[in-house]
Amino acid sequence: MAYVALHGRSVWATLNTYYAVLKETGFRPKSIWICTEEIFEDRLPVLDEGFRIISIGYDLKPKISSMTVPEGEIVEAGLEISGLVESLKKDYEVALDVTSARKALVVGSMLATTENRPDHVYYLMIDTLEDISKPYPMIPMQHQRLVDFRRQSRRPMR
Repeated sequence: MAYVALHGRSVWATLNTYYAVLKETGFRPKSIWICTEEIFEDRLPVLDEGFRIISIGYDLKPKISSMTVPEGEIVEAGLEISGLVESLKKDYEVALDVTSARKALVVGSMLATTENRPDHVYYLMIDTLEDISKPYPMIPMQHQRLVDFRRQSRRPMR
């Protein structure tokens, strides 16, 4: 399994979604990719350490890699992430986390992966902005819900 986190404005949102995925699903990645725009690349060491710490709590030691894409280049970023997903799908079930990323990065990635879709597209919904910059277990569960957009899109229409 491979986990691709599209990182944007919030380190907590990126790490908390990963924590939620591990806690609420059977997804256990052997490979983690952190993809971010150039403007946020200074956060990569913090994210790397956060993913390592959370993984240890689940007895995991995934290989953690990163990719920096140009800021505001929707097509180029989407194609780079699409290439990454395509490459990973040769060996892994792939999850894409879109929680923290800015809209341009998410839209570019989703458009570019329409033919070679990730197996999961995770988004951690939080219904409040009050006091949420903290670890996942410290945010009341009634305020958050992990959604897999790919799983929802496979449900039959009513």
